[in-house]
Amino acid sequence: MGSRRIAIPVFQDRVSPLADGARVLAVWNCHGRRLTTRGSLAIPLDEPGPAARRLVENGIDLLVCGAISRVLGEALELAGIQVRSGLSGPVDAVIAAVVQHPGSPPDLSLPCWHGWHSRPATGATDTLPVEPHRPPPGKGSPGPP
Repeated sequence: MGSRRIAIPVFQDRVSPLADGARVLAVWNCHGRRLTTRGSLAIPLDEPGPAARRLVENGIDLLVCGAISRVLGEALELAGIQVRSGLSGPVDAVIAAVVQHPGSPPDLSLPCWHGWHSRPATGATDTLPVEPHRPPPGKGSPGPP
C-alpha cells in the first residue's frame, strides 16, 4: 500500500453529520495501515467546485464523512478524490477503523445508511413508490360516523 492523505470533516471532535456544512477537516498522512501525521485544514465544503479544488491542492486522496450531498460527492469524485460516506463517531475511532479495516465497521456506520451514490443506475427514481391507503380487511371504507 502506498501513501494516502485522508480528510474527515469534524464537528466537536466527531465526524460531522453532514460534510457539506463542515468548515474544518482533520487530515492525516497515512502509509499503508499506519497513520504518520495529523493536521487540520479550514476548508468550507458548502461550494462543491471550490471545495474540490482546495482538497486537490492539499493532496487529499480520500474524504471520510457522515452524510454528503450528491453534488459535493460527485464534484469530489470527478476531481479524483475517493469518498467514503456513512460513518459516524469520534474522529479518532473512525480514522483508526478506516485505516485498519477495508469495510465499514457496523458500529461506526450511520443507522440505515445506504450512501449518496447507492442509487441503481438503471432508471431508478429519487422517490419510493407510495402505496394508496386501503382500509383493513372487513372494515369498509373510512368515512364520517
